[in-house]
Amino acid sequence: MNEREQKLKSLGLSFVDPTGKIIGDVGQQNNLSPFIVGGIIRDSLLGRPSKDIDICVASDPESLQRAAVQIDKAIPQGSKLRNKYELVIRQSGISGNFTEFLKNAGGGVLLAFLLFLNGKTDHPPVIYPRFLVAATSIGGEPVELVATRSENYSTTEGTGSRNRNPGSITIADEKEDAFRRDFTINALYVNLSTGDLSDPTGLGLTDLKNKTIRTTGYPFTIFNDDPLRILRAIRQSAQLGFQIDPKTQEAMDILIKEKGQEFFGPNGSVSAERIRDEFSKILLSTNASQGLDEMFSSGVLDVIAPEISAVAADQLSQHKDIWGHTKIVMDNANITPEIDAAIRETAPKVGESYEELKKKVLLRIKLSALLHDVGKIDTRSYGEVLCPFCQQQTVVHNAINPICRQCGNSLSNIRTRPPTFHKHEFSSEKIAWNLLNRLKFDNQMTRWVARDCGLHQLQFDDYVSEQLKDKGSFHAQPKVTLVEKLVNKLSDAKVGQDDPWADLNFAVRLYGLIRADSSAHPEAQQQRVNDFIGNYEVAKQQRQQQQEWQEANKPLLTGDEIMQHFGIRPGKWIGDIHNRLIQDRQENPMGHNKERAFEIAQDELSKWGPEIYKK
Repeated sequence: MNEREQKLKSLGLSFVDPTGKIIGDVGQQNNLSPFIVGGIIRDSLLGRPSKDIDICVASDPESLQRAAVQIDKAIPQGSKLRNKYELVIRQSGISGNFTEFLKNAGGGVLLAFLLFLNGKTDHPPVIYPRFLVAATSIGGEPVELVATRSENYSTTEGTGSRNRNPGSITIADEKEDAFRRDFTINALYVNLSTGDLSDPTGLGLTDLKNKTIRTTGYPFTIFNDDPLRILRAIRQSAQLGFQIDPKTQEAMDILIKEKGQEFFGPNGSVSAERIRDEFSKILLSTNASQGLDEMFSSGVLDVIAPEISAVAADQLSQHKDIWGHTKIVMDNANITPEIDAAIRETAPKVGESYEELKKKVLLRIKLSALLHDVGKIDTRSYGEVLCPFCQQQTVVHNAINPICRQCGNSLSNIRTRPPTFHKHEFSSEKIAWNLLNRLKFDNQMTRWVARDCGLHQLQFDDYVSEQLKDKGSFHAQPKVTLVEKLVNKLSDAKVGQDDPWADLNFAVRLYGLIRADSSAHPEAQQQRVNDFIGNYEVAKQQRQQQQEWQEANKPLLTGDEIMQHFGIRPGKWIGDIHNRLIQDRQENPMGHNKERAFEIAQDELSKWGPEIYKK
């Protein structure tokens, strides 16, 4: 193991090879410095798994020009490949030809071409001229290379950084590149040629050690350049369990107060899709409750999802702490063994990989847990009271400062009963549908979560009290138990249709949301859910035994076979034949075959007259 490999190993980055070594070697041969940068180094130093490898390439102007000339000569004028690149450059709006583009393309694009010309890549690089980026693959592994650069957002056209597109990009060294990034812990660099670690901001390693999220530069500038970084700070704090630096936090709070709608509103500079993706990552983080509290305290939750913010703001009311309950349910709602088994069974049926479906299901569970009680704010009622001022009955919805709906006088001295939230699940379903649509979640996720919310409030008493006893006999048309009816309801199963999602729907709703919801309630309610699950398991086992019995004892001849073979009409005699066939199969399992079945049918038909035959 050479010195470079030892350095990478000490940083937990050995997995970047052999691709990293190939890039590093070609870069070193041409005096270009390729660095891996960003979250991959942060996560490796923290001992966390990471898959995203970002590579930026720096060099001095002379070396960049030499590389440009070398590439320009190697790709002949008029060749099909060169003409292709000329077309891409023109379509991107960049002035000049391929030769002029190479002079200003930066280290990332130039190194991608050098790797290709040295036979190290699977195909010629795909270039993105406006962003100084080139994409290729090495040994089947996708690689994206970009120049170290500085960015200027002051000239961005349109509504700010809605698509995260800076107005202008300039080639720079790694130090300038570091200060354009979001947080110091994400601005650590490792040279792929030497294995050396560098910290251009001078604060990245210290902040990593102290578990601090801090912007690389003046926080107002960093957040104004890309407001999504406000959500990213909250997300990384929740993912890593880090604290946000006070000055960084102060800037976030001020900007949300002053520019929240401008950034994250319906027509804000940050698209709903980018907000959705960052919000989803917060919900999937280790400390999701912390992230949601931070979103609420900073004010960003009120802009992005005022429906959820209303629940958080309501936590100090003199009744059940809905927000506290919601966070407990979110923490407890995860993929259980039962849900995992359903994912494995469902994935091949719907043409999805197990891993991808598992990610979708986990997000579904977290969103459903977050939104299942969001309808309680609108449906909360403390019942009717008699107003002492107007002597009219009025419904109280707010225990803190109740007001008579008839005369407007305060009812603060009137005693009310504990609140009810009648049919809040349907209100939650509607709110979830509208919110997820607004945040551009796909139709499948929106339907899933809205329906999960609408089905989470079930009365289990009837289903728990149902007696499920094995009577030792089975019937061809067994009665559907109450438990099975509830299973069908939770599955969204439609009679006579084979829905590949049914089993997964049931598992998510019962073992994911309903059980997690009950875990934040008194023990009696938890026990009702557990008792239902016990009854469900018994009913499932009995149904399976019944199906096995029916399969083992079904007649060898169908009604159609009997009618066609003997030329008879349908009638009671078909049932009589089936009963004889079942009896013979039970009494003579070894000798029972199709030939004998026809003999039994003939014998049974001899008891009837000519009226059974077709005319």
